[in-house]
Amino acid sequence: MIFLKIWKKYILKETLLFILFFLTAIYIVYFTLDISVHSTRIFSSNVKYFDVLIYYYHNFILQLNLFLPLSFILAIIKVVYKMNKKNELLTLQMGGISKYKFSIPFFFIAYLLSMISYYNLEYLSPNSYDKIEKFKNDYVRKEKRKKTSLSTILLKDNTKIIYQKYDYSKKQLLDVFYIKSSDDIWHIKYLNTEKPYMGYFADHFKRDNSGKLKKIKSFKNYSFDLSKKVSSSFLPIEKKAISQLFLQYINKKFISNKEKAVLLTNLNFKIASPLIYFLIVLSIFPFCIKFSRSNKSFLIFAISIFSFIFFYTLMDAMIILAENNIGSPFWITWSPYILSFIIFSFKFFNKNS
Repeated sequence: MIFLKIWKKYILKETLLFILFFLTAIYIVYFTLDISVHSTRIFSSNVKYFDVLIYYYHNFILQLNLFLPLSFILAIIKVVYKMNKKNELLTLQMGGISKYKFSIPFFFIAYLLSMISYYNLEYLSPNSYDKIEKFKNDYVRKEKRKKTSLSTILLKDNTKIIYQKYDYSKKQLLDVFYIKSSDDIWHIKYLNTEKPYMGYFADHFKRDNSGKLKKIKSFKNYSFDLSKKVSSSFLPIEKKAISQLFLQYINKKFISNKEKAVLLTNLNFKIASPLIYFLIVLSIFPFCIKFSRSNKSFLIFAISIFSFIFFYTLMDAMIILAENNIGSPFWITWSPYILSFIIFSFKFFNKNS
């Protein structure tokens, strides 16, 4: 293996250290604000401090795909500005290092961060969401809950489960209708979502010869054979792993076009979002290397943070449009990334820039 040159090692080390510093600082601010809002409800319960730390660890994981790109932006600006202030950037340019070669370490870090983001979306975030909801259910959500809309799960045999709430602490669906057909319906007060799929206070309804649904039997406990029918987890679509969304799309079992649009939107967004690190390098780098002593770094920081917020706000708007089936979820979700890559690539590879 060919060892990296000294200047590349230096840039890698400095950038990674600043990413860690800014990531820690951002999360401390988030932690302080969040705990100040929820401290009364959390600490009024019999909650252990260790459980609170675990809760905020999972919060960190869930927010990582937002905090990490912001930390990367700030780290790039800080490293390049620091090198420019010490005339290190000028020295590298006089040594024949072009801006393309100078950007290689940043693109390498962008690749590492994008892989971390994909891993987070696939494995860490779904689990963290589950843990957070369980904690909130046990300690935070003590106020009277508002009515929620019904949720539907389509099983592999084309039967449906319609439920009102999901209790994360008990792993149970609440107020459930298990619709085997229009003539065969179960109503279950509580249904376990893990094996054995035990239902509590279950009523079985069947349609008689006159066409009316009648209750034929009631059970205090009833075990439902769902082991080969449940095709995906009970997480909301936007919180599911990329592989789960892909498999659900491959099965092509959708209750409505609305559900298909929501699934495709979230699948495309989760595939596209980790690519933002490459977009950050392309967009910020040409402006950073033009730093001089007369430039105010605060202005670059401010514009970069504003642009970051604007881009994520735009993506939220695009997701709403795509989920409501206004157009193709693929093109609506990917268009901001494609256009941004085209514009900033032109700027990056323009020799006069």
